[in-house]
Amino acid sequence: MMISGTMMMVNLLENWRPVGWFNLDLALYIIYAVILASLLLILRLQIRRKRRNIPLHGKSLAATIGVVLLIEFLAGSFFLVVFNAAGRSVSLELDSPALIAGEAEHPLFISKMRMRIPNGHSNGISTSISHFELIAVDVNTGQTAWQRKSYWQEYVIGHTSQGILTVNPKKKKVQFIDPLTGKTALSEKELVAEFPDLADNLSYSFTDYHAASPDELYLYALDGSYYKVDFAGRKATASPEYKEFLKPFSANKIAIGISAEEVQAVGDQLKKLYPDLLETVLLHADSGGTTALVGYHEKRNEKTWTISLVSLKEHNLLWKSKVDDSANGTPGVTLAAIKIGNAALILSNGKHYKLDWETGKIVYEYLYRWNKTVKRNG
Repeated sequence: MMISGTMMMVNLLENWRPVGWFNLDLALYIIYAVILASLLLILRLQIRRKRRNIPLHGKSLAATIGVVLLIEFLAGSFFLVVFNAAGRSVSLELDSPALIAGEAEHPLFISKMRMRIPNGHSNGISTSISHFELIAVDVNTGQTAWQRKSYWQEYVIGHTSQGILTVNPKKKKVQFIDPLTGKTALSEKELVAEFPDLADNLSYSFTDYHAASPDELYLYALDGSYYKVDFAGRKATASPEYKEFLKPFSANKIAIGISAEEVQAVGDQLKKLYPDLLETVLLHADSGGTTALVGYHEKRNEKTWTISLVSLKEHNLLWKSKVDDSANGTPGVTLAAIKIGNAALILSNGKHYKLDWETGKIVYEYLYRWNKTVKRNG
């Protein structure tokens, strides 16, 4: 009980510092403002006492300030527990396609993250409130490059040469976000000014867009036509043939690296060679390659995932490493990975881990709850 109480206090104190999540920081700044206002009020009262030549007692003043701060700390902590889930468990999950963008020497891992904060039960069902943030992490250092408030209705379509395309059906907004800064790089007004055929013709349904490559954007417009926007050639053309490029949208897709047919073949090979692995998840494989990156459990109800690079030719685990699994098997909290250069970025349980592809050693883990990095030695 002493250990769990200490951990809860550490978690609670973490909530007294800004963590980058807009809604959480807003609640914290309100508390800061109340504390500052109370201290200014005490100071004002002391100045009045001095002007009236009423004796000032340093110990009495210090005691007054101490009592006020203690009361406000307790009240503020209660406020944070109620509104920021301080000292409580929250779940975080990927809520967008995971993107690699930025400069080649300094790639950024960009994702829209969803934080679920439990707030009670209704008819026997647990309820929660959600907050959303677009977060960019420097792959080399594991440090936050930028982040911006996002929304449930904001869908991340993909990465283009104009920026990261997002569509918000509720706000009826299409925009491109600069992957280096998180600021708006190209607005809808600027887009239609450059491509007049799209004026008053843009859909706000996220299923009507597909970023096929940095310079090729396909969309289904309000006039019933399918368009290809060529950013390199600075032109937009319409053709019924473009319909086939509008692939089904996935809110949290991760590219495994091979086609659907190859995924099935690799899956069959994994079952044949590694029948002893539990709940195996294929994370990455190269077309025609002889290895695959997989996640699995070594025991039932295990609280960690084992990540391994395995041979597809014989039963051989080249290396393995451990990452956190959801403590209670929280629905929607998935295991996924992206390969970049000589590293793998593993997403699990509200964190992402950078693993060395050759050795499996963990370079760092990034905690989305606090937007901070923990360095690892493997």
